[in-house]
Amino acid sequence: MKASVGFGFFLLFLAGFALVTLKTTRDKAANAVPTVVELSASAWRPSHIGETAVDDDSALFVQFEADGALRGHGGCNNFFSRYQLDGNKIHVEPIGISRMACAPEIMSIELSFVQALQLATTVAGVDKRMTMRNDQGQATVRFDAIDRQESQ
Repeated sequence: MKASVGFGFFLLFLAGFALVTLKTTRDKAANAVPTVVELSASAWRPSHIGETAVDDDSALFVQFEADGALRGHGGCNNFFSRYQLDGNKIHVEPIGISRMACAPEIMSIELSFVQALQLATTVAGVDKRMTMRNDQGQATVRFDAIDRQESQ
């Protein structure tokens, strides 16, 4: 009886250790700092702007070029800017945007997307996911990587 109780405690210990290790690994991965090469290797489609989910079939995307250029599409208009990356710190210069008029709901999403990029001060991600956050640590935009050809 004592052996089975001891074995049960041992199993609980192992399970707890595995959970803590998994959480630590996942947290480190989510906070990985992308390099300019990693950032520019893909185009990025927002999955969330703030806490609002973005449709998977939306035309929104941004590309961070290795030379510091930034370009994208907000659903109606094309936009462009420059960015600087220093570790996990990112600075997006004022964004220029074309001036086509579209449906109000598309224009609203577009404006939210461009503002979220401008408010971002840090960037972190791993593999095919990335999050930009503001000074308060709140996610401004969460992204999924897409093939650069999809964004053409």
